[in-house]
Amino acid sequence: MNMKKIIVFMAILGFSFCLTQKVFASEQETSGVGDDGVVWNVAEEDIDEEGLPDINNEIDGLTGCNPEPIKPLLKSVERPVNVWNVAKKSYNFSGTSNGQTLYTNYKFKGKSGYKIYVKNYGKNPLTVKAKRLTKTYATTRISGGKSATFEFSSIKKDTEFYITFDGSKMNFKGNIK
Repeated sequence: MNMKKIIVFMAILGFSFCLTQKVFASEQETSGVGDDGVVWNVAEEDIDEEGLPDINNEIDGLTGCNPEPIKPLLKSVERPVNVWNVAKKSYNFSGTSNGQTLYTNYKFKGKSGYKIYVKNYGKNPLTVKAKRLTKTYATTRISGGKSATFEFSSIKKDTEFYITFDGSKMNFKGNIK
């Protein structure tokens, strides 16, 4: 192989690594740039019960399908229609599912940067995405039994997006600020 091919190969390999951003080790960080130039960062660590407010009594909701739902979990797996202004109040969520994609009950707007914290109580990885129908602003995969802080910025304050959760036998709680 000549030097030019080696450099191109290394550049492609490096770029591919930035796009995959799978997080499996304790206290590992990843970052990247999503659609529309939105900058994101993820830090995964062991579940810290001090990391979230007491959301056991204050769940704003999540759209999902669950034979025994966590209240006030709705029994739907559709994209949200209503909008929540995170600049006025943070939003707490939780959900369980045996494989169906779950959506937050609301689309979010109001800030140019967001911080999402998710605890994955399940044994399997959980994929979390901040997105619109045709654009993904940030994504990460959280290992079973881990939590992650998921931050992104450089988004327009009036841009509306929702959060999706994918995995098998999901069980999680979190919030967006």
